[in-house]
Amino acid sequence: MKTQIHVDRMVTEGRYEDHKILEVDELWLGVDGVIGQLAGQSILHAHHRIHPNKSWDHRRRDFRPKRLLSIGFTGHYSQMAERFGEAPMGCAAEDIIVDCAGTVTLGDLADGVQLRRDGQVVELNEVAVAKPCVPFTKWLLRDQDASDEVVAANRAFLEAGMRGFVMGLADQHEPVAIRVGDELWAAS
Repeated sequence: MKTQIHVDRMVTEGRYEDHKILEVDELWLGVDGVIGQLAGQSILHAHHRIHPNKSWDHRRRDFRPKRLLSIGFTGHYSQMAERFGEAPMGCAAEDIIVDCAGTVTLGDLADGVQLRRDGQVVELNEVAVAKPCVPFTKWLLRDQDASDEVVAANRAFLEAGMRGFVMGLADQHEPVAIRVGDELWAAS
């Protein structure tokens, strides 16, 4: 498992900027969003309710707790690398990347997700596909001038969950830590 945050909006002037992704030691999940912990320092995730640049749907100015956290899978990165030539692990800006070969579908996670460690269980629910944006697709293509047809075909591939899944905390009111080594389980 890998944990990371993005420290600011990932798209500036129509370009995807992967340098804004920061690998962290652990994540703190709370009702207001995600906070990364790195070498004892707390860093707000760009989707956190009080982040100064509020990357969360800045057009509507509302917080989206059902999109609190995003999870991706190493098997998806293998498939993206095969299609695009390369896809550096974590480039899609998921908060957690889980070691899991093959493909994980929305159906696999439809009943929710549990993160487990030493008897602690964190329930995540309302799982949805993380929709890929045009700038991210063009970044993977390494072609900012890609035609609409090329972008559409590649976004269709990514829309099947390749870019990961978003979800919210279920009935969790106190902040909880997520660390490398925690286990991810599909709820049943």
